[in-house]
Amino acid sequence: MNNFSINIQIQNQYQDKSLHDLLHLVASTTLSKFFNATQNISLDIIIANNKILHDLNMEFMGENSTTDVLAFPTKYSKSEQLYSMNSKINFLNKNINQVSIGEVYISYPQAKKQSKLHCHTLDEEITILIVHGILHILGFDHRTIKENFEMIHATKFILNQISKKG
Repeated sequence: MNNFSINIQIQNQYQDKSLHDLLHLVASTTLSKFFNATQNISLDIIIANNKILHDLNMEFMGENSTTDVLAFPTKYSKSEQLYSMNSKINFLNKNINQVSIGEVYISYPQAKKQSKLHCHTLDEEITILIVHGILHILGFDHRTIKENFEMIHATKFILNQISKKG
């Protein structure tokens, strides 16, 4: 058993108990690769529409387009939560019992569209996007060949772990 708190918000039109269960399984399996069971880790996952992802992409990334996944790592000061793009995680603040590592936003319509393009199920696409988002929160990237290799390797390892549990 772990101390991970996975806070899941799904827009009403996409509500589904099996989706909630899938998100929890994927997130907890991914986090367990990087954190031990005694660490109090919190993660927010938001399943939303294209407009929300488009607006966030514009506001935080400067991209005037919708996207499939956005990941926002969190850092804490004593009084407020600060978002820091591409930051390293700060676990040193001992005033916080549970450390929020960030938020992952998934566009449900984009995931549905991409699942058809990639010839796999919607659940498989959402699984890949959640793993990808969490890896970004944890500092993984794919801007260089080396970073891309590390992200692909970590993704494949986690997907293998998830398939063993599912």
